[in-house]
Amino acid sequence: MSNYIFQESFPTYERALEFCTGKNLNKSFPAEIWKARQLEFLRKAELGFSPRVESITKILESEKDLSIVDFGGGSGWLFKYLETLGFKSNCLMIVETDESISWFREKDSDCFWMTNNAFVHYQLTGDKNVFYSNSCIQYLDDPEVFFEEILMKSWSYLILEDVPNLETQDCWTCQNYYGYMSPYHFFKKDNLISLIESYGFELTQESNYESIYPADWKYLIAEKNTVTEPGIARTLVFRRQK
Repeated sequence: MSNYIFQESFPTYERALEFCTGKNLNKSFPAEIWKARQLEFLRKAELGFSPRVESITKILESEKDLSIVDFGGGSGWLFKYLETLGFKSNCLMIVETDESISWFREKDSDCFWMTNNAFVHYQLTGDKNVFYSNSCIQYLDDPEVFFEEILMKSWSYLILEDVPNLETQDCWTCQNYYGYMSPYHFFKKDNLISLIESYGFELTQESNYESIYPADWKYLIAEKNTVTEPGIARTLVFRRQK
């Protein structure tokens, strides 16, 4: 099963974490590979190329004076990319882990940062706030609780890129990242959309997210006696109803 990106499926994060922990004995997360990739993203953004598929520029073309929070923003490539294209915003804020913040500050001291804990208590100002997240929410240990808290804040837009999608039900699995296993959540897309819309948002855009993986790796969930093929990851854009 070494060429499958995902292994096994579980009903809870805790069960997936237990499986991953067993597989990760004497292994460490390949942080240097992740950091190098993030810095590569940053360099591409400085040249005016987006290293990931993104939908926020379409909104910025018609909206002015937006404040943007990039949840799980890594090296800050998104803001560097927007800056290179000449987009202006009231406030740019990246939410990352303490370790990532400390490391990336050494690389780019001009970025705006906050920790996850501080973000929970952050009071948004103005009426044009954007929550953006690209390939991040699948790693949350309790996505439903997270969204219930986040959706109470005064966002004008929610932009979720690379949302892993299963047509049948939500489930947890384990992602193989260079030999290291991490809990990973597949959403039943319709359930996630319904949750967000229940807080007064309207889905304004839904499209396929073009994920790129090495040719010898398969975007499949391998289990003991079967293989599950997930749906195509999605981009979901919501706007708060007036």
